[in-house]
Amino acid sequence: MHRTPVVLGRRVELDGGDTDEYLAALVDGKPFEDSPLTIVDRLLAGVEDATLVDVGANLGVHAVALALAHPACHVVAIEANPKVLPWLRTNVTRNGCENVEIVGCAVSDAEGEIEFFTNVNFPAGSGMLNGSADELAAVIKNHPSGAELVEKVGMRRLDDILDPNRQENVRVLKIDVEGHDIRVLRGAPNLLAAHPVVVMEFATLAITLHAGMLPSDVIREVRRQFEYVYVIGAYGHLRRIESETDVVDFLSENAVRKPVQDLLCCSAESPLLGRVQKLAASGSEKPTAPSATASTVEPMGENILALRAELTAVQEELVRVRQSVSWRVTRPLRAVRRRIGQH
Repeated sequence: MHRTPVVLGRRVELDGGDTDEYLAALVDGKPFEDSPLTIVDRLLAGVEDATLVDVGANLGVHAVALALAHPACHVVAIEANPKVLPWLRTNVTRNGCENVEIVGCAVSDAEGEIEFFTNVNFPAGSGMLNGSADELAAVIKNHPSGAELVEKVGMRRLDDILDPNRQENVRVLKIDVEGHDIRVLRGAPNLLAAHPVVVMEFATLAITLHAGMLPSDVIREVRRQFEYVYVIGAYGHLRRIESETDVVDFLSENAVRKPVQDLLCCSAESPLLGRVQKLAASGSEKPTAPSATASTVEPMGENILALRAELTAVQEELVRVRQSVSWRVTRPLRAVRRRIGQH
């Protein structure tokens, strides 16, 4: 399958498997909207000799788009899925991204091998699995996404993958590894000493089902590591998690209403802290529709414009959720909730 969406203002050539629902959802010549990608693009604007690390690069949508938008930056794209890795290499080459380095392995907090499953129709939702042989077999057998177990893949720590001489230049670390994101951070103490901004996925189901961890433990560990933790919302809006109440509200939101979200994490010593704070301040208000004079717009008209802006934000979020593996995995749970509601 071939698609040519517009990503960060540039047409990108992308190839992938014929049954890849993520790729199929992209529209030729139409913008691909993604708030985390937009945030990273803004953070890297004008930054020279910076390195971006993309763990869980999949087909390379983000890695290719950012490499093209920031040719002075070095991009390290890491992908574990042996069925996707050839497509990643093809897409990097096809788009002429000479500033992209590709690494094929799983990333965690230890060296060795790990079982890796492929989501047949949604490879972007593939990932590592922890557990005994019987537990792994049960997960694969009952996985609603059509998962199948593949060969073991090599697993490495991020600190051992990256050239020590380049780690201090890493400005942004993007992680999307279906629940194992916190283990990537545990395996990168030397890299984190350079205080990069971390953009990571947070999905309750993936954390519990794939990684065997409690989401509450993960978010609290993230907050211990970083002084500034934000939830990335529509339009790049950043909502800071500052208190235990914020933590509980976020966990409830992620478990019930928004099964796939992204966090922006930043330490007080980060070279990009000023940019993060500026983005947080500028994204505190939703963009408004084109304005008209007060004499021509009645209060009801203003309300309609505001509702349209909110509807656009909801539609963008819905597209992102429906492209995620968690949306497919939680389908049976949603069906049960509907049946319960009918009684």
